[in-house]
Amino acid sequence: MGRRRDSHRDLARVEARHEYDHEYLDVVSGPPPWPPSVRAHHDLTRRQLGGRYYAELIFALLHVWVEPQRAQVTWSAITAHRAALTEALGRRVDVTVAAVDYATHISGEVPSPVIVPKSFFDDAARLATHDRMTGLYDHSTFRLRLDEELRRADRYGGSVSVLMIDVDEFKRFNDTHGHPAGDRVLIALARRVCACVRDLDHVARYGGEELVIVAPRTGPDAARCLGERVRRSVEASLPITISVGVASAPPARSAPALIEAADAALYTSKARGRNRTTSHTELALG
Repeated sequence: MGRRRDSHRDLARVEARHEYDHEYLDVVSGPPPWPPSVRAHHDLTRRQLGGRYYAELIFALLHVWVEPQRAQVTWSAITAHRAALTEALGRRVDVTVAAVDYATHISGEVPSPVIVPKSFFDDAARLATHDRMTGLYDHSTFRLRLDEELRRADRYGGSVSVLMIDVDEFKRFNDTHGHPAGDRVLIALARRVCACVRDLDHVARYGGEELVIVAPRTGPDAARCLGERVRRSVEASLPITISVGVASAPPARSAPALIEAADAALYTSKARGRNRTTSHTELALG
């Protein structure tokens, strides 16, 4: 079937798709008709992801990664095995039971399965993809989310913006109040930023006292407004201020170019006195 992996990338992919719950997997592994909402989601996600969609379904069930080029065949084998078991036993067989039986007794890829509560896997996925102190996505998962949003924008059109956020004079704050106080401020900052963004936005800890927001379907003007909303909220509620740099794609298209542009805008906010938001489009205007 595939090889067992617990890589950061696989965990991040599946962890981000909360719709892969047991109810969804049970429906899409069974015969039609499916509820219209499930059918619509299935068809759309399959078009977007191709073979990776089936790889993620299998990973959500078995925690075994099947290469996307073979995943649809494997998924079809699992669903056929479920149908055969249901007919042979004269009762409905759960998709998880069918998948484990297939992987254990037919493909042989999971010879010694271990059953654990789903919460155990959820906790493992969160630890692998999130910063432990702030609870935000970590740097690697930020890059994964950004790459995914850029691919989606390239395929369907639209903009993606990146907002780089840095705490002003954080070293001075730590020297004055101590590092534990600095940690508490970073935690409060993470919560404040999350309260200002939409559900579809991704917030990550970029490193140190820097946070980053990936804002899909957001152009330069809207991104700058978001940056200002976050900046004003922090200034009004926390004992720190922040500087923000904003960049959008287009014109930048690659993830490195977009990050570099946002970082240049952040540097300009710092150079111009801190506690401000600067868009990369402003740099071109001087």
